[in-house]
Amino acid sequence: MKIGIATWQCVLNHGALLQAIASKKVLEQMEHTVTYVDFQAQNAGYTSPVKPRSTMLLWNKLGRRLFTKRKIQIFQQFRQKNITLLPSECNTWDAVMIGSDEVFSIEGGFNKDLFGVNYRCPVFSYAASCGPSTKEQFAASEYRDQIADGLRTMKGIGVRDQNTYDVVYSLTGITPVMNIDPVLLYAFKDEIAQMGEKPRKHIGLYAYTFRWDNDSEIEMVKQYAKLQHENVDSLGFHHGWCDRNIVVDPLQMLQQFKSHRLIITDTFHGTIMAVITHTPFCVMVRNNSPKLLYLLKILGLEARQITESHTIEQIANETIDFDHVEQRLETYRKQSMDYLSAMLECCGGANT
Repeated sequence: MKIGIATWQCVLNHGALLQAIASKKVLEQMEHTVTYVDFQAQNAGYTSPVKPRSTMLLWNKLGRRLFTKRKIQIFQQFRQKNITLLPSECNTWDAVMIGSDEVFSIEGGFNKDLFGVNYRCPVFSYAASCGPSTKEQFAASEYRDQIADGLRTMKGIGVRDQNTYDVVYSLTGITPVMNIDPVLLYAFKDEIAQMGEKPRKHIGLYAYTFRWDNDSEIEMVKQYAKLQHENVDSLGFHHGWCDRNIVVDPLQMLQQFKSHRLIITDTFHGTIMAVITHTPFCVMVRNNSPKLLYLLKILGLEARQITESHTIEQIANETIDFDHVEQRLETYRKQSMDYLSAMLECCGGANT
């Protein structure tokens, strides 16, 4: 079949691009032809948060700008090579898969293409997430009825965290199916194996720009690095206080994770990249992030959380049994593949 993927493939984010590529790889392994839906994002009623006024020195501001310019170029080249877009209006697909990532989030307004409203073919979601959007926010949204109607038209609703499960059920009365993120499903095993084995050294920080920039969090990392006599590399995002700021494309980011002794992150996909590269990691869960807490729970890795009483040093000294993690993952992979196969069968056949 010809399948369209509707997801956030246009953002400047390694995890978003990796999950988009992983979805494509899995569907191609099932002998389908895959392209991506080029939709116009709507931002009705949304105001971007105001970033704090920077007190950085001029050279640091310039470094961040040059870093971002280079990152944009690298991502553009990566998309040109890996992403084929077709406008949502073309309707040339036999089925459209919505997801994964925060496709059900309403933080940026109502995007009808991400709720199945704009297609003339069967639609289903896979590992969709509402991100930080709660069922209370959906209940109060002026788009509530349109969202609920769009969800009800889908052949199936696959979600990746408990919060999204609760939102979908509260809006529609439909019981969604839990899926794992495409990056965990595909896992890039061949690509990672081809990277070979090299000595792991230094600490890698994977945190968005303008996060992990307050004094206490910086000092926490720098103190640990000093004790270990190691550098701190900021991977994919610019942090002026780090020893190096490394800009790479999404697949090269897996190589960076694989080459570092320890990853410190506060992101969902940062945690996933550490897991699939079997890299020890510590994670700070901000604002009780439902998707990140659920991920740690299903993997049995809740103890990797940084807290006031559970420091980076303590966590780093605790080994991860990645064989056990992989065993848990295989169960979730089978469940997710069963769901995906059922959806494609429902939409028109296993393959053509």
